[in-house]
Amino acid sequence: MDRGKLFTVRILAFLILILLYPIAARSQSFMLDNFEEASLREANPGANDYTRYLWSVMDYGAGTTGLTTGDKSAGNKSLLNHYVNGDPEWQFQFYPNTISGGVNHYQYARYFVLNGPWVLNKINRLRFWFKVPSGVSFAGGGDNNFQFGTFLRCTTCDVTSSESDNMHYYHHFDFTYTGQWEQVIIDMHPNHQRSADSNVDEGVLVHPDGEQDYNYFDLLTRFYLHFPYLSLPNADFYMDNFEFYYEPNPENENQVYSIHGTFVPSSNTIRIGWQRNKAENTVKHDVRYSFSDIHSIGWDTAIAAPGGTGIVPPGWGGYNGMYYSTNSIDVSGRSVMYIAVKPQNSSLFKQIAIPISGGTPATTVQAPTAPSGLVVQ
Repeated sequence: MDRGKLFTVRILAFLILILLYPIAARSQSFMLDNFEEASLREANPGANDYTRYLWSVMDYGAGTTGLTTGDKSAGNKSLLNHYVNGDPEWQFQFYPNTISGGVNHYQYARYFVLNGPWVLNKINRLRFWFKVPSGVSFAGGGDNNFQFGTFLRCTTCDVTSSESDNMHYYHHFDFTYTGQWEQVIIDMHPNHQRSADSNVDEGVLVHPDGEQDYNYFDLLTRFYLHFPYLSLPNADFYMDNFEFYYEPNPENENQVYSIHGTFVPSSNTIRIGWQRNKAENTVKHDVRYSFSDIHSIGWDTAIAAPGGTGIVPPGWGGYNGMYYSTNSIDVSGRSVMYIAVKPQNSSLFKQIAIPISGGTPATTVQAPTAPSGLVVQ
């Protein structure tokens, strides 16, 4: 190749890299835990109580927690909590509490991701996979039966506390047993703050304490999964692939949040649920689907879901859960279905991609040893 052509090729290659760089740079994902390690990860090696492990039963009941190959959403293992006896509710936690000199030091969850380095002020979603036992059934009517509780702390606040300025929030969901793994997506729009008016919408809390360089997930310390209203005296709860990630597309996080969904092969049923803005009691929502990313093809190109036009909120105020289900879509030969939810008074939507076959993508990220020498920011 002569020098002129070689120069042209190099220029074109450079331009392609420039064009592709923003796409590559914006794609960020950090695995908090995929449970592929040989044993449960420890926050306090050598401790003889629940503070030893990053994952444990919280305040209620008893049972056993461990890694299992018996069922998983992806990879070779998942986390299983076999819950027995105790109070009639289940509460399970991620507990990043390291103890030094007998004093608690609550660390940020971002310190425990399996890959990095963490990018501050960027991550806007936390996704995990959940399989609930047969005793779980819908609350219905816009109510919830499950709470994902978060604790946030400012970067200059007391490290012996998991929160500051009452930054304890609840993300609400309404689950039912399907026998399948459910995808759950946590965003920066909680349902409720502790002791606040439950009928008032919290909005999207990008910078909940006013620190512009740290967002909701940067400040997250511990969190828990909780069924507060169900009697579950003897049940198995499976969890897998807790992953922080960046969603680059503008989504309607203000009006559609806490989205979750699953596919039930035996009945060809797609199920999704979400929360709406509490102040919009009469705004109807539309659901569309595609077997391609709807952010790429556009809302107008997606297909109106059967019975998914003009869904009316079933409840008012704090009873702001919504739900859609269908078994009328032919998914033969498909691997993923993209489902989008859009309030009728908005041009933006929220999307969830539900695997039809094959489960979640496997990860090759390996677990590190227990953290040491952590610096609290």
